[in-house]
Amino acid sequence: MRLFFLFVLALACTGFGWGQDSLATFTTTAVGCNEISFMPDADNANSYTWDFGDGETSTEENPTHIFFVDNPGLASFDVTLITGGECVADTVTQDVNVNVDSLPDPTIKS
Repeated sequence: MRLFFLFVLALACTGFGWGQDSLATFTTTAVGCNEISFMPDADNANSYTWDFGDGETSTEENPTHIFFVDNPGLASFDVTLITGGECVADTVTQDVNVNVDSLPDPTIKS
């Protein structure tokens, strides 16, 4: 009986009903010079865990994140998305580039 149960559970988690329908993929849109909007492409996911590669995280489905950079130019961050489905979580990491042309001048003029 246990073997039958494990077989049925294995079939369920491989696409015969429930399966891993929440494959983790995402797209990005630049909102500002260092602000990025993230959109997952996981139709049946029921949870989202984002790691933005800079120490910040989110559990929102469609987060917007501001990346802080020290110097003008191109900065690269490894962003990871973990989506949860019925049986198995899926993970994807993509390289997200943030291009900051110039930083504000922090000097105070009187």
